Amino acid sequence: MSSDEQLAGADKAAVEAELVFFVANRAPDVLFSFDGLKPPRALFGDLETLGWDVPPVPPPPGSAIVWRPDPTTGADHTITSWQVTEFRLIPDTRWTAEAEASMGASTIEVLKKHDVDITAVRGEEKQVD
Repeated sequence: MSSDEQLAGADKAAVEAELVFFVANRAPDVLFSFDGLKPPRALFGDLETLGWDVPPVPPPPGSAIVWRPDPTTGADHTITSWQVTEFRLIPDTRWTAEAEASMGASTIEVLKKHDVDITAVRGEEKQVD
């Protein structure tokens, strides 16, 4: 499998998101849960286009490292699947008030485009439609 095919497959993995609106007309907190072996790179790229800062995907925990050779990479270890939880987007501090007020709806549109399972929308704004 080529690296392009691997990246395409990574974007189709199950991703969950929770949005929390603490203050009306402000960007929500956005928390993701996804398989660390299959981070949703295309989703994160679209969110960066909106203006979100997307932190790097965390490295695998020790429990995801198996000390047996990986025949596909030639490495002396194998990385197994692990769940990344509470992966938080970072709001851009340079957003105008108008841009920040629309960020919740824009973010929800991007999440829907990428078939993200929105598990909760809490706070001031509750409409997902």
